[in-house]
Amino acid sequence: MPKDLLILHTNDIHGRAEGLARVITRLDQIRAENSDRHVLYFDAGDVEDTSNRLSNLTKGRAMYELLALAKPAAMVAGNGSLARYGVEAITAQATVMHASANCPYLLANVRLPDGNAIPATQSTHLLTLEDVKIGIIGVTSPNSGYARFFGLQLLDTTEMVRQEAASFWQSGVHAVIVLSHLGLSDDRKLAEALSGEVTLIISAHSHDLLPDGEWVNDIPIVQAGDHAKFLGQVQLGWRDNRLAVTHATVQPITEDIPPDPRVHEREADIETYLDEFLAETIGELAQPLEWSEEAECGVGDLMADALREYLKADIGLVVAGAAFKGGLPGGTLARRDLWVVCDTTANPGLVTMKGWQVQHMVETGLDPAITAERPHSLRGRARGLIHISGATIREGRVYCGDQPLDPEAELRVAASDYELESDFGYVQADWNLTPTYEVPTILREVVVKYLADTIPTVVTMARIVGNKQLGEA
Repeated sequence: MPKDLLILHTNDIHGRAEGLARVITRLDQIRAENSDRHVLYFDAGDVEDTSNRLSNLTKGRAMYELLALAKPAAMVAGNGSLARYGVEAITAQATVMHASANCPYLLANVRLPDGNAIPATQSTHLLTLEDVKIGIIGVTSPNSGYARFFGLQLLDTTEMVRQEAASFWQSGVHAVIVLSHLGLSDDRKLAEALSGEVTLIISAHSHDLLPDGEWVNDIPIVQAGDHAKFLGQVQLGWRDNRLAVTHATVQPITEDIPPDPRVHEREADIETYLDEFLAETIGELAQPLEWSEEAECGVGDLMADALREYLKADIGLVVAGAAFKGGLPGGTLARRDLWVVCDTTANPGLVTMKGWQVQHMVETGLDPAITAERPHSLRGRARGLIHISGATIREGRVYCGDQPLDPEAELRVAASDYELESDFGYVQADWNLTPTYEVPTILREVVVKYLADTIPTVVTMARIVGNKQLGEA
Protein backbone atom coordinates (compact mmCIF):
# COMPACT_ATOMS: atom_id res chain seq x y z
CA MET A 1 0.00 0.00 0.00
CA PRO A 2 1.41 3.45 -0.90
CA LYS A 3 2.08 5.97 1.85
CA ASP A 4 -0.69 8.12 3.30
CA LEU A 5 -0.64 11.85 2.63
CA LEU A 6 -0.46 14.83 4.98
CA ILE A 7 -1.26 18.24 3.48
CA LEU A 8 -0.22 21.47 5.20
CA HIS A 9 -1.66 24.75 3.98
CA THR A 10 -1.75 28.51 4.50
CA ASN A 11 -3.66 31.35 2.89
CA ASP A 12 -3.88 35.14 2.99
CA ILE A 13 -0.60 35.69 4.85
CA HIS A 14 -0.76 39.32 3.69
CA GLY A 15 2.78 40.42 4.40
CA ARG A 16 3.17 38.93 7.89
CA ALA A 17 6.81 37.94 7.43
CA GLU A 18 7.35 37.10 11.10
CA GLY A 19 4.36 34.76 11.06
CA LEU A 20 5.60 33.16 7.87
CA ALA A 21 8.99 32.60 9.52
CA ARG A 22 7.25 30.69 12.33
CA VAL A 23 5.18 28.73 9.81
CA ILE A 24 8.36 27.62 8.09
CA THR A 25 9.76 26.39 11.40
CA ARG A 26 6.64 24.26 11.95
CA LEU A 27 6.69 22.99 8.39
CA ASP A 28 10.23 21.69 8.83
CA GLN A 29 9.33 20.12 12.19
CA ILE A 30 6.24 18.38 10.81
CA ARG A 31 8.10 17.13 7.76
CA ALA A 32 10.75 15.61 10.02
CA GLU A 33 8.13 14.03 12.28
CA ASN A 34 6.25 12.38 9.40
CA SER A 35 8.87 10.53 7.40
CA ASP A 36 6.48 7.58 7.11
CA ARG A 37 4.08 9.47 4.85
CA HIS A 38 4.13 12.03 2.09
CA VAL A 39 3.97 15.63 3.36
CA LEU A 40 2.96 18.43 1.00
CA TYR A 41 2.64 22.15 1.71
CA PHE A 42 0.41 24.45 -0.36
CA ASP A 43 -0.26 28.18 -0.21
CA ALA A 44 -3.63 29.44 -1.46
CA GLY A 45 -2.68 33.00 -2.37
CA ASP A 46 -2.18 36.59 -1.21
CA VAL A 47 1.09 36.23 0.63
CA GLU A 48 1.90 39.83 -0.34
CA ASP A 49 0.40 43.03 1.10
CA THR A 50 0.94 46.77 0.87
CA SER A 51 1.11 46.96 4.68
CA ASN A 52 4.41 45.06 4.61
CA ARG A 53 7.20 47.49 3.81
CA LEU A 54 9.34 45.21 1.66
CA SER A 55 6.30 43.80 -0.10
CA ASN A 56 5.14 47.32 -0.88
CA LEU A 57 8.55 48.47 -2.10
CA THR A 58 8.93 45.49 -4.44
CA LYS A 59 5.32 45.23 -5.70
CA GLY A 60 4.90 41.98 -3.78
CA ARG A 61 8.03 40.22 -5.03
CA ALA A 62 9.83 40.25 -1.66
CA MET A 63 7.13 38.19 0.06
CA TYR A 64 7.39 35.57 -2.66
CA GLU A 65 11.12 35.35 -2.08
CA LEU A 66 10.32 34.63 1.58
CA LEU A 67 7.54 32.17 0.75
CA ALA A 68 9.95 30.26 -1.48
CA LEU A 69 11.89 29.34 1.67
CA ALA A 70 8.85 27.26 2.73
CA LYS A 71 9.19 25.11 -0.42
CA PRO A 72 5.49 24.88 -1.37
CA ALA A 73 4.55 21.98 -3.62
CA ALA A 74 2.25 24.38 -5.49
CA MET A 75 0.46 27.68 -4.97
CA VAL A 76 -2.35 29.68 -6.56
CA ALA A 77 -2.44 33.34 -7.53
CA GLY A 78 -4.37 35.57 -5.16
CA ASN A 79 -6.28 38.64 -6.21
CA GLY A 80 -4.05 41.26 -4.63
CA SER A 81 -1.22 41.65 -7.11
CA LEU A 82 -3.20 41.15 -10.29
CA ALA A 83 -5.68 43.85 -9.30
CA ARG A 84 -2.94 46.29 -8.25
CA TYR A 85 -0.04 45.66 -10.58
CA GLY A 86 -1.35 43.67 -13.52
CA VAL A 87 0.00 40.76 -15.51
CA GLU A 88 3.68 41.71 -15.21
CA ALA A 89 3.65 41.28 -11.43
CA ILE A 90 2.06 37.83 -11.67
CA THR A 91 4.76 36.74 -14.11
CA ALA A 92 7.50 38.11 -11.84
CA GLN A 93 6.10 36.32 -8.79
CA ALA A 94 5.64 33.06 -10.65
CA THR A 95 9.21 33.29 -11.92
CA VAL A 96 10.51 33.72 -8.36
CA MET A 97 8.61 30.65 -7.16
CA HIS A 98 9.84 28.53 -10.07
CA ALA A 99 13.46 29.62 -9.74
CA SER A 100 13.74 29.58 -5.94
CA ALA A 101 11.47 26.70 -4.93
CA ASN A 102 10.60 24.76 -8.11
CA CYS A 103 7.03 25.62 -7.17
CA PRO A 104 4.32 25.82 -9.85
CA TYR A 105 2.27 29.01 -9.70
CA LEU A 106 -1.27 28.10 -10.74
CA LEU A 107 -3.91 30.26 -12.40
CA ALA A 108 -6.46 28.38 -14.51
CA ASN A 109 -9.52 30.62 -14.77
CA VAL A 110 -7.90 33.91 -15.85
CA ARG A 111 -6.22 34.06 -19.26
CA LEU A 112 -4.56 36.54 -21.57
CA PRO A 113 -6.71 38.18 -24.28
CA ASP A 114 -5.53 35.53 -26.76
CA GLY A 115 -6.61 32.71 -24.44
CA ASN A 116 -3.12 31.68 -23.38
CA ALA A 117 -1.97 31.41 -19.77
CA ILE A 118 -0.26 34.41 -18.18
CA PRO A 119 3.49 33.89 -18.73
CA ALA A 120 5.21 31.70 -16.10
CA THR A 121 1.86 30.46 -14.73
CA GLN A 122 0.08 27.20 -15.43
CA SER A 123 -3.49 26.00 -15.02
CA THR A 124 -2.76 22.67 -13.36
CA HIS A 125 0.09 20.58 -12.03
CA LEU A 126 0.58 16.85 -11.76
CA LEU A 127 2.47 15.85 -8.62
CA THR A 128 4.12 12.44 -8.64
CA LEU A 129 5.34 11.09 -5.30
CA GLU A 130 6.87 7.64 -5.79
CA ASP A 131 3.76 5.65 -6.79
CA VAL A 132 1.24 8.38 -5.85
CA LYS A 133 -0.13 10.87 -8.39
CA ILE A 134 -2.06 13.99 -7.42
CA GLY A 135 -3.70 16.51 -9.76
CA ILE A 136 -3.67 20.15 -8.62
CA ILE A 137 -5.92 22.87 -10.12
CA GLY A 138 -5.54 26.56 -9.18
CA VAL A 139 -8.33 29.15 -9.45
CA THR A 140 -8.63 32.72 -8.24
CA SER A 141 -11.38 35.27 -7.66
CA PRO A 142 -12.49 36.40 -11.17
CA ASN A 143 -12.69 40.16 -10.64
CA SER A 144 -14.61 41.80 -13.49
CA GLY A 145 -12.00 44.53 -13.52
CA TYR A 146 -9.47 42.11 -14.98
CA ALA A 147 -11.37 42.15 -18.26
CA ARG A 148 -12.02 45.91 -18.22
CA PHE A 149 -8.52 47.01 -17.22
CA PHE A 150 -6.31 44.41 -18.87
CA GLY A 151 -8.50 42.68 -21.47
CA LEU A 152 -8.09 39.34 -19.70
CA GLN A 153 -10.47 36.45 -20.27
CA LEU A 154 -12.43 35.11 -17.30
CA LEU A 155 -13.31 31.47 -17.76
CA ASP A 156 -16.28 29.66 -16.25
CA THR A 157 -14.56 28.42 -13.10
CA THR A 158 -16.86 25.47 -12.39
CA GLU A 159 -16.73 24.11 -15.93
CA MET A 160 -13.00 24.63 -16.15
CA VAL A 161 -12.41 22.72 -12.88
CA ARG A 162 -14.77 19.97 -14.02
CA GLN A 163 -12.88 19.52 -17.30
CA GLU A 164 -9.44 19.56 -15.70
CA ALA A 165 -10.52 17.17 -12.95
CA ALA A 166 -11.96 14.73 -15.48
CA SER A 167 -8.71 14.84 -17.42
CA PHE A 168 -6.73 14.11 -14.27
CA TRP A 169 -8.93 11.13 -13.28
CA GLN A 170 -8.60 9.71 -16.79
CA SER A 171 -4.82 9.89 -16.48
CA GLY A 172 -4.92 7.74 -13.35
CA VAL A 173 -4.39 10.18 -10.47
CA HIS A 174 -5.23 9.18 -6.92
CA ALA A 175 -6.59 12.58 -5.84
CA VAL A 176 -7.63 15.92 -7.35
CA ILE A 177 -7.06 19.01 -5.19
CA VAL A 178 -8.36 22.50 -5.97
CA LEU A 179 -6.31 25.43 -4.67
CA SER A 180 -8.96 28.12 -4.59
CA HIS A 181 -8.70 31.84 -3.97
CA LEU A 182 -12.42 32.27 -4.68
CA GLY A 183 -13.61 32.72 -1.09
CA LEU A 184 -15.62 30.35 1.10
CA SER A 185 -19.03 31.24 -0.29
CA ASP A 186 -17.97 30.51 -3.86
CA ASP A 187 -16.09 27.41 -2.77
CA ARG A 188 -19.28 26.04 -1.27
CA LYS A 189 -21.02 26.56 -4.63
CA LEU A 190 -18.09 24.89 -6.37
CA ALA A 191 -18.32 21.88 -4.07
CA GLU A 192 -22.08 21.61 -4.60
CA ALA A 193 -21.58 21.52 -8.35
CA LEU A 194 -18.65 19.10 -8.35
CA SER A 195 -19.76 16.36 -6.00
CA GLY A 196 -17.61 13.28 -6.59
CA GLU A 197 -15.33 15.11 -9.03
CA VAL A 198 -12.65 16.52 -6.71
CA THR A 199 -11.06 15.24 -3.51
CA LEU A 200 -10.42 18.47 -1.59
CA ILE A 201 -10.78 22.25 -1.88
CA ILE A 202 -8.14 24.33 -0.12
CA SER A 203 -9.88 27.67 0.26
CA ALA A 204 -8.71 31.29 0.67
CA HIS A 205 -9.63 34.94 0.05
CA SER A 206 -12.44 35.22 2.60
CA HIS A 207 -10.09 34.86 5.61
CA ASP A 208 -12.22 32.16 7.25
CA LEU A 209 -10.90 29.83 9.92
CA LEU A 210 -12.38 26.34 9.59
CA PRO A 211 -10.95 24.42 12.58
CA ASP A 212 -12.27 21.04 11.41
CA GLY A 213 -12.92 21.79 7.77
CA GLU A 214 -16.38 21.92 6.26
CA TRP A 215 -17.95 19.18 4.15
CA VAL A 216 -20.25 20.15 1.29
CA ASN A 217 -21.77 16.95 -0.06
CA ASP A 218 -18.72 14.68 -0.20
CA ILE A 219 -16.12 17.41 -0.72
CA PRO A 220 -14.20 18.82 2.26
CA ILE A 221 -13.30 22.52 2.21
CA VAL A 222 -10.44 23.74 4.42
CA GLN A 223 -9.21 27.25 5.16
CA ALA A 224 -6.67 28.44 7.72
CA GLY A 225 -7.78 31.96 8.64
CA ASP A 226 -5.25 34.62 7.71
CA HIS A 227 -2.05 36.47 8.58
CA ALA A 228 -0.04 33.28 9.27
CA LYS A 229 -1.84 32.76 12.56
CA PHE A 230 -2.67 29.13 11.75
CA LEU A 231 -1.28 26.25 9.74
CA GLY A 232 -3.91 23.97 8.25
CA GLN A 233 -3.45 20.19 8.27
CA VAL A 234 -5.36 17.61 6.26
CA GLN A 235 -4.83 13.87 6.51
CA LEU A 236 -5.66 11.65 3.55
CA GLY A 237 -5.80 7.86 3.58
CA TRP A 238 -6.46 5.19 1.00
CA ARG A 239 -9.94 4.13 0.01
CA ASP A 240 -10.53 1.93 -3.06
CA ASN A 241 -7.27 2.95 -4.71
CA ARG A 242 -7.98 6.64 -4.18
CA LEU A 243 -6.93 9.08 -1.52
CA ALA A 244 -9.72 10.46 0.67
CA VAL A 245 -9.71 13.04 3.46
CA THR A 246 -9.89 11.40 6.87
CA HIS A 247 -9.26 14.37 9.16
CA ALA A 248 -8.80 18.14 8.97
CA THR A 249 -7.62 20.56 11.61
CA VAL A 250 -5.63 23.75 12.13
CA GLN A 251 -2.64 24.39 14.36
CA PRO A 252 -2.06 27.81 15.96
CA ILE A 253 1.19 29.50 15.03
CA THR A 254 2.15 30.94 18.41
CA GLU A 255 4.94 33.26 19.48
CA ASP A 256 6.77 30.46 21.29
CA ILE A 257 7.57 28.93 17.89
CA PRO A 258 10.98 30.32 16.91
CA PRO A 259 11.05 32.07 13.53
CA ASP A 260 13.17 30.46 10.87
CA PRO A 261 16.35 32.60 10.74
CA ARG A 262 16.54 32.29 6.95
CA VAL A 263 13.55 34.62 6.64
CA HIS A 264 15.32 37.43 8.50
CA GLU A 265 18.52 36.79 6.55
CA ARG A 266 16.64 37.06 3.26
CA GLU A 267 14.87 40.22 4.44
CA ALA A 268 18.28 41.73 5.26
CA ASP A 269 19.55 40.82 1.79
CA ILE A 270 16.56 42.52 0.17
CA GLU A 271 17.03 45.60 2.37
CA THR A 272 20.67 45.84 1.29
CA TYR A 273 19.61 45.68 -2.34
CA LEU A 274 16.97 48.36 -1.79
CA ASP A 275 19.14 50.76 0.22
CA GLU A 276 21.01 52.10 -2.81
CA PHE A 277 17.78 52.43 -4.77
CA LEU A 278 16.01 54.30 -1.98
CA ALA A 279 18.95 56.63 -1.44
CA GLU A 280 18.75 58.03 -4.98
CA THR A 281 17.83 61.70 -5.33
CA ILE A 282 14.52 62.06 -7.16
CA GLY A 283 13.94 65.81 -7.03
CA GLU A 284 13.83 69.01 -5.05
CA LEU A 285 10.86 70.56 -3.29
CA ALA A 286 10.72 74.33 -2.94
CA GLN A 287 8.95 73.97 0.39
CA PRO A 288 7.94 71.27 2.90
CA LEU A 289 4.58 69.70 2.11
CA GLU A 290 2.28 68.74 4.96
CA TRP A 291 -0.28 65.95 4.99
CA SER A 292 -3.66 66.30 6.68
CA GLU A 293 -6.77 64.23 7.20
CA GLU A 294 -8.92 67.31 7.78
CA ALA A 295 -7.75 70.09 5.46
CA GLU A 296 -6.15 70.83 2.11
CA CYS A 297 -2.55 69.65 2.23
CA GLY A 298 0.57 70.09 0.16
CA VAL A 299 1.11 66.44 -0.72
CA GLY A 300 -2.48 66.15 -1.95
CA ASP A 301 -1.95 69.15 -4.23
CA LEU A 302 1.37 67.69 -5.41
CA MET A 303 -0.26 64.41 -6.42
CA ALA A 304 -3.12 66.18 -8.22
CA ASP A 305 -0.56 68.24 -10.16
CA ALA A 306 1.53 65.18 -10.98
CA LEU A 307 -1.45 63.22 -12.28
CA ARG A 308 -2.71 66.09 -14.42
CA GLU A 309 0.71 66.60 -15.99
CA TYR A 310 1.49 62.90 -16.42
CA LEU A 311 -1.76 62.19 -18.27
CA LYS A 312 -2.00 65.59 -20.00
CA ALA A 313 -5.45 66.18 -18.52
CA ASP A 314 -7.57 69.27 -17.97
CA ILE A 315 -8.13 68.53 -14.30
CA GLY A 316 -6.41 66.31 -11.74
CA LEU A 317 -8.29 64.86 -8.76
CA VAL A 318 -6.98 62.79 -5.88
CA VAL A 319 -8.13 61.86 -2.38
CA ALA A 320 -5.41 62.71 0.12
CA GLY A 321 -5.65 59.59 2.27
CA ALA A 322 -5.66 57.34 -0.77
CA ALA A 323 -2.39 58.86 -1.98
CA PHE A 324 -0.33 59.69 1.12
CA LYS A 325 0.02 58.89 4.80
CA GLY A 326 2.52 61.62 5.68
CA GLY A 327 4.23 64.78 4.51
CA LEU A 328 7.46 65.47 2.63
CA PRO A 329 10.46 67.61 3.65
CA GLY A 330 11.55 70.61 1.64
CA GLY A 331 14.80 70.65 -0.28
CA THR A 332 16.55 67.68 -1.88
CA LEU A 333 14.28 64.66 -1.88
CA ALA A 334 15.47 61.04 -1.77
CA ARG A 335 13.38 58.20 -3.10
CA ARG A 336 13.06 56.90 0.46
CA ASP A 337 11.38 60.16 1.57
CA LEU A 338 8.57 59.57 -0.91
CA TRP A 339 8.35 55.79 -0.62
CA VAL A 340 7.69 55.77 3.15
CA VAL A 341 4.74 58.19 2.95
CA CYS A 342 3.26 57.12 -0.39
CA ASP A 343 2.53 53.41 -0.08
CA THR A 344 -0.57 53.36 -2.27
CA THR A 345 -0.81 50.82 -5.08
CA ALA A 346 -3.43 52.88 -6.94
CA ASN A 347 -2.91 53.23 -10.68
CA PRO A 348 -3.17 56.50 -12.66
CA GLY A 349 -6.27 56.74 -14.81
CA LEU A 350 -7.67 59.09 -17.44
CA VAL A 351 -11.33 59.54 -18.28
CA THR A 352 -13.55 62.01 -20.13
CA MET A 353 -16.43 63.31 -18.05
CA LYS A 354 -18.88 66.17 -17.85
CA GLY A 355 -18.45 69.21 -15.65
CA TRP A 356 -21.40 68.21 -13.47
CA GLN A 357 -19.76 64.86 -12.81
CA VAL A 358 -16.57 66.57 -11.68
CA GLN A 359 -18.68 68.80 -9.43
CA HIS A 360 -20.36 65.71 -7.94
CA MET A 361 -16.96 64.12 -7.23
CA VAL A 362 -15.78 67.28 -5.49
CA GLU A 363 -18.91 67.58 -3.35
CA THR A 364 -18.57 63.94 -2.34
CA GLY A 365 -14.87 64.35 -1.64
CA LEU A 366 -15.48 67.32 0.67
CA ASP A 367 -18.39 65.80 2.60
CA PRO A 368 -17.19 65.70 6.25
CA ALA A 369 -18.81 62.33 6.89
CA ILE A 370 -16.93 60.84 3.93
CA THR A 371 -13.60 62.58 4.51
CA ALA A 372 -13.52 61.22 8.08
CA GLU A 373 -14.19 57.59 7.11
CA ARG A 374 -11.39 55.09 7.80
CA PRO A 375 -12.04 52.22 5.39
CA HIS A 376 -10.16 48.93 5.44
CA SER A 377 -8.83 49.70 1.96
CA LEU A 378 -6.82 52.58 3.46
CA ARG A 379 -5.56 50.48 6.37
CA GLY A 380 -7.44 52.56 8.91
CA ARG A 381 -6.37 56.05 7.90
CA ALA A 382 -8.95 58.68 7.06
CA ARG A 383 -9.89 59.37 3.45
CA GLY A 384 -9.23 63.09 3.84
CA LEU A 385 -10.25 65.74 1.32
CA ILE A 386 -10.33 65.40 -2.43
CA HIS A 387 -7.64 67.65 -3.99
CA ILE A 388 -7.72 69.35 -7.37
CA SER A 389 -5.31 70.60 -10.03
CA GLY A 390 -6.21 72.78 -13.01
CA ALA A 391 -9.10 74.38 -11.14
CA THR A 392 -10.05 75.69 -7.71
CA ILE A 393 -12.90 75.00 -5.31
CA ARG A 394 -14.71 77.98 -3.82
CA GLU A 395 -17.42 77.34 -1.26
CA GLY A 396 -17.78 73.84 -2.62
CA ARG A 397 -18.08 74.88 -6.27
CA VAL A 398 -15.47 74.15 -8.95
CA TYR A 399 -14.03 77.16 -10.83
CA CYS A 400 -11.86 77.19 -13.93
CA GLY A 401 -10.11 80.53 -13.68
CA ASP A 402 -12.74 83.08 -12.64
CA GLN A 403 -15.68 81.15 -14.10
CA PRO A 404 -17.75 78.39 -12.50
CA LEU A 405 -17.25 75.06 -14.22
CA ASP A 406 -19.72 74.56 -17.08
CA PRO A 407 -21.87 71.52 -16.14
CA GLU A 408 -21.92 70.34 -19.76
CA ALA A 409 -18.25 70.90 -20.50
CA GLU A 410 -16.32 67.77 -21.50
CA LEU A 411 -13.11 67.43 -19.54
CA ARG A 412 -10.16 65.07 -19.53
CA VAL A 413 -9.82 64.12 -15.88
CA ALA A 414 -6.75 62.46 -14.37
CA ALA A 415 -7.18 60.56 -11.12
CA SER A 416 -6.59 57.03 -9.86
CA ASP A 417 -8.73 53.93 -9.67
CA TYR A 418 -9.59 54.98 -6.11
CA GLU A 419 -11.42 58.06 -7.37
CA LEU A 420 -12.67 56.65 -10.68
CA GLU A 421 -14.12 53.29 -9.60
CA SER A 422 -17.66 53.39 -8.21
CA ASP A 423 -16.76 51.02 -5.33
CA PHE A 424 -15.25 53.96 -3.44
CA GLY A 425 -18.19 56.33 -3.84
CA TYR A 426 -16.82 59.30 -5.75
CA VAL A 427 -18.34 58.32 -9.09
CA GLN A 428 -21.58 56.50 -9.87
CA ALA A 429 -21.80 53.17 -11.68
CA ASP A 430 -24.65 54.42 -13.86
CA TRP A 431 -22.39 57.10 -15.33
CA ASN A 432 -20.83 54.27 -17.37
CA LEU A 433 -17.41 55.85 -17.35
CA THR A 434 -14.63 54.10 -19.25
CA PRO A 435 -11.36 55.18 -17.64
CA THR A 436 -8.07 54.03 -19.08
CA TYR A 437 -5.56 52.95 -16.43
CA GLU A 438 -1.82 52.69 -16.77
CA VAL A 439 -0.74 49.45 -15.13
CA PRO A 440 1.61 48.50 -13.51
CA THR A 441 2.48 52.18 -12.92
CA ILE A 442 1.49 53.32 -9.41
CA LEU A 443 1.03 56.82 -8.05
CA ARG A 444 4.43 57.32 -6.46
CA GLU A 445 6.04 56.56 -9.83
CA VAL A 446 3.93 59.35 -11.32
CA VAL A 447 5.27 61.72 -8.65
CA VAL A 448 8.87 60.67 -9.34
CA LYS A 449 8.51 61.64 -13.00
CA TYR A 450 6.86 64.94 -12.11
CA LEU A 451 9.65 65.80 -9.67
CA ALA A 452 12.25 65.01 -12.31
CA ASP A 453 10.53 67.28 -14.85
CA THR A 454 9.97 70.27 -12.53
CA ILE A 455 13.13 71.27 -10.64
CA PRO A 456 12.65 72.71 -8.13
CA THR A 457 9.03 71.64 -7.69
CA VAL A 458 6.75 74.40 -6.43
CA VAL A 459 3.29 73.50 -5.14
CA THR A 460 0.71 76.27 -4.93
CA MET A 461 -1.83 76.01 -2.14
CA ALA A 462 -5.23 77.55 -1.25
CA ARG A 463 -7.08 75.67 -3.98
CA ILE A 464 -9.97 74.89 -1.61
CA VAL A 465 -11.36 78.06 -0.05
CA GLY A 466 -14.49 79.02 1.79
CA ASN A 467 -15.45 75.42 2.43
CA LYS A 468 -18.10 75.87 5.11
CA GLN A 469 -18.77 72.15 5.30
CA LEU A 470 -15.28 71.69 6.70
CA GLY A 471 -15.49 74.64 9.01
CA GLU A 472 -13.35 77.06 6.97
CA ALA A 473 -14.04 80.78 7.07
